[in-house]
Amino acid sequence: LAAADKYLQSDDGEKYQHHHLQTGKANVALAAALLCSLREDMQQAGDYFERILDLDASKSERVLESWGFQLLVHDDADQAVEIFTRAAAVEGGSRKHVINYFLAGAAVVNKDFDIATAAAKTAAEIGKGNPRLRSRYPWVLYQQKAYGDSQIEYQKILDQFDNQHGNPAIRDAMKDIRMSMSNVALQQKQIGDAIEYLEQVLDEFPDDIGALNDLGYLWADENQHLNRSLAMLLKAVAAQPENQAYRDSLGWVYYRLGDYEQAQEQIELAIEKGDGDADAVILDHLADTLLKLNQRRKAEELWQKAVKQLEDGGDKRLLNSIQEKLNAN
Repeated sequence: LAAADKYLQSDDGEKYQHHHLQTGKANVALAAALLCSLREDMQQAGDYFERILDLDASKSERVLESWGFQLLVHDDADQAVEIFTRAAAVEGGSRKHVINYFLAGAAVVNKDFDIATAAAKTAAEIGKGNPRLRSRYPWVLYQQKAYGDSQIEYQKILDQFDNQHGNPAIRDAMKDIRMSMSNVALQQKQIGDAIEYLEQVLDEFPDDIGALNDLGYLWADENQHLNRSLAMLLKAVAAQPENQAYRDSLGWVYYRLGDYEQAQEQIELAIEKGDGDADAVILDHLADTLLKLNQRRKAEELWQKAVKQLEDGGDKRLLNSIQEKLNAN
């Protein structure tokens, strides 16, 4: 970085105006910005990104897109929204579809759904022939809990693209859309539909680990096809042994099968994979398991911890269920 600063601050007189020299300095500034991003120094990275814009305005759209993306990766959604908004405003830009796609994502993180909705609609309109870009709008609706509208918009994309079987990118997008539609159906307690979408994914992509986990967990939760569920979840965990959600799913099917010791082992491993952190669902699963193992006090401690998580805008159904268990025990 010291060498980059020295080069960028050098006084080249009239040569400084030479296009090739400006381009060289812009490239050095870009390398320095990305290096700062790797070091998680986003303030200094921002200084270098601004320097690139000063050196070569023709690169503004790409530079702002890269800057916004780095901010998003480093969990600075506030500034990412600001930078993506600047990028989207570049006149004559050729990447407005991609930039608005990212802008919508950053705005959702910020809970700024007006910006997210507008950006997602813009991305979908410009990229109307791209199902991946089109899917951003129903995803934003899902994040707003507008599940019915989300379902309708996802279905429109399926209707338009699902008969295109020769394009691997489109097939992959259809898979992800079905996975999303399963989640939408699940939020509306349409369990049969949620299962059906996952079965459709596995018909076409039988080794998709995410779908194996999701369907295995749903079957376990519904107390259906438990041996098939176990086989699917063992496969998912073998593929991604560090995945907290997959470990919890495996523990839950062991619980449904009545193997409470294995259930405890896997769910505790799931919590370990999250560095000791777990959401209310995992805590509830472990508490249910411990209750079966006659460890009532530990179970109640976990339920109380889950309640604290859920009281601040969490899943009301789960909250009510846990409170009923506490009152009953």
